[in-house]
Amino acid sequence: MKLLSLCLLLSCLNATTINQSLIRFGSFSDFDAKRNDKVAIVDSPEIYLNIAEYKIIQNEKVEKDTARYFALMKTCTKKYKKALRACRKGYVLIVEKGGVTEYPTTDITLKVIAAL
Repeated sequence: MKLLSLCLLLSCLNATTINQSLIRFGSFSDFDAKRNDKVAIVDSPEIYLNIAEYKIIQNEKVEKDTARYFALMKTCTKKYKKALRACRKGYVLIVEKGGVTEYPTTDITLKVIAAL
């Protein structure tokens, strides 16, 4: 009976988990669920599809591990990070879609795409 009570108690508690490897902006150590810190999520592959240099990689089938690929991806990453910074206001963390469970989030993917 005690085991059943313990299981029921645990299932009622919020089990907020954030996959730290999927944090795209912010620091996990700054996050506090008790403060109701705001967390945004993004779909990075969707964002990259809207970056001009990434379109070049796809359209021209630029091979990985080439100097041109690395140069284009470096530019993509700079643009991606700049757009994230532009959209970070009010959020303690920006996490990749699927990286947060049992915690309210706001999807800002379209906002980031607009900031590119």
